[in-house]
Amino acid sequence: MPYHRASDRQPVTTILERQGTCSGKHHLLAAMFRELGLNASVPVGGVFVDVHNWVEISLPSDKMIIDATWSLKLKRYGFPANEMFELGKSQDIAYPIMQTYIVPDGQDPQIFKEQLLREYFNDEELLAREAFIQTLSEMLAYAES
Repeated sequence: MPYHRASDRQPVTTILERQGTCSGKHHLLAAMFRELGLNASVPVGGVFVDVHNWVEISLPSDKMIIDATWSLKLKRYGFPANEMFELGKSQDIAYPIMQTYIVPDGQDPQIFKEQLLREYFNDEELLAREAFIQTLSEMLAYAES
């Protein structure tokens, strides 16, 4: 699934538009794992260059990390794309995480992420971030073709 911002981060939108950034892809994956009866959540972390989402599944033995941010086609360019899913084996995260924020119980992870972004960035920086994500998405679409 290409890295490109969908119109929103709801799982159904990610499926229908067949695209998503780390947020949309991981909200979809977490919902799918919950449908399978697994305790899956979407933590938020970052270095405050930006923030990132992934999926954590609570298994009886440990937590498992899943990161589907980058497609396999980007692996040849050095992106840490995870090739295999093996229940119980954590995957590589898209980039190094310096700090993890626990989403408060009952709060939507995307709203929490947006609050963190507003806390650390002003409006101009947030607009630049969106422009960057759009440009990155377009460049990656070219690389994936």
